[in-house]
Amino acid sequence: MLSVTLSMMLTPDATHGSPLKRYDRATGLSEVLSPADAVNELNQRFQFKDDRYFTMIYGIFDIRSQTLKFAQAGHPGPVLIRKGFEPAIIGTGGMPIGLWPSIEFDCFEIPVRRGDRILLYSDGVTECLNEQRLAFGEERLLTFIRDWASLPLEELLEDLLTEIRRWRNGESTDDISLLAIEIAEDRRH
Repeated sequence: MLSVTLSMMLTPDATHGSPLKRYDRATGLSEVLSPADAVNELNQRFQFKDDRYFTMIYGIFDIRSQTLKFAQAGHPGPVLIRKGFEPAIIGTGGMPIGLWPSIEFDCFEIPVRRGDRILLYSDGVTECLNEQRLAFGEERLLTFIRDWASLPLEELLEDLLTEIRRWRNGESTDDISLLAIEIAEDRRH
């Protein structure tokens, strides 16, 4: 039920009070809220609702400034994958939405260049256990990405999912979700 409530609340129709946009009745225009304002608004809306809380990352990519702004609320930090650099996890997770009314969420603004990739994943990826009850972990995730970062994005995700399945070898696990975003290379050259 929480997923349905959250999905309805995050509708892009700002006239119905979306926490992602602020509607100005006088002008009839809406303004997209910053990721920090959006997660703070969600946190206020989910106070005292049957002890429900959730994690999320919410971000906005600004094409003009080539920056990614995002707020992290209890969700694993995304992995920034840049050519010529080690993959790096951004952030530490922070606190989930809905626990306490006065939480400062982790907010980031990073420059993004053509060819950069951002990998988002659920905690089920790093917390999945093998037969010896060892977690897949962040270090193993970063090593896999570093070793295979040159693969086409779809192939990288498929191979990572195969590696996670191989690691857990049938052991039950939390959900495993992966989402990758790639800033397209300039193909005019």
